[in-house]
Amino acid sequence: MTPALQLGRRIIGVLFACLLLAGCSALKLGYNSLPQLSYLWLDRYLGFDDEQAPQVRQALEELHRWHREVELPRAAELLARMEGMAGGELSAQQACTVAEAVRDRIEALAARAEPAVLRVALTLQDAQLERLAQRQARAAQEFRREWLQGSAAERLDRRVEQFEGHAKRLYGRLDPAQRRLLRERLQAARFDPERILAERRRRQADTLDTLRRVRAQADDPAEARRMLQGLVERFDTSPDGAWRQDARAMREDNCAVFAALHNTTSADQRQHAVQRLRDWRADLLALSVSP
Repeated sequence: MTPALQLGRRIIGVLFACLLLAGCSALKLGYNSLPQLSYLWLDRYLGFDDEQAPQVRQALEELHRWHREVELPRAAELLARMEGMAGGELSAQQACTVAEAVRDRIEALAARAEPAVLRVALTLQDAQLERLAQRQARAAQEFRREWLQGSAAERLDRRVEQFEGHAKRLYGRLDPAQRRLLRERLQAARFDPERILAERRRRQADTLDTLRRVRAQADDPAEARRMLQGLVERFDTSPDGAWRQDARAMREDNCAVFAALHNTTSADQRQHAVQRLRDWRADLLALSVSP
């Protein structure tokens, strides 16, 4: 994954994690701390030197200001769409449109971050790229421990627990029938952690190779930018056609699982979801105009 896309996912992830805490004060604290949190996360991967550090901090502050002014209102619009959908029946296709909208916001954030990423990429040293490789290897090991070790039943338990945790934050407590349905649908859904890990490793190797080639283009910034853009395109559309089909199938199955669960929810659970989404939207709009 490119540094820009990684950062975009990280920022969106923190934002939605704060939303799931369902408290405006927690949201404000988490969101206002994003430049510092993002810097610490990036620094763990690259170990910025004394010249790079202030550039990165300034770029993150500028990105945060833009995100507050431009992207928070768009996130609020997405929550309004979800609120309108939450009160009725839901199709798998509708669920996937929400996931695609989130992906669009990540890509917009990554595009905004691209010039700053390029400036830093041109200054990376061998030791920093080696540090990045080590962090990538550690992340792959963590994924393997979580999703490739243990029995199939244990891995299914983890998926059910993860999915149920998200559902409970939206709908409140699930009843036994809903938990059974969730387990049955997830057991039938396509999920191939070996293929996921293989694609992650391809992206990691591609990222390292591209950053090394970008660094060699210090005298030709236009070519360096083209290289970074190509990396983003290969992340968005993998050159592995079989993976593209597998990934699409897994996304569609996840959307179908969520829609099936939603369609079993009671009137009270749907009202709980509507109110939760309404509260989150209000929090985002307030935060977008008031740091």
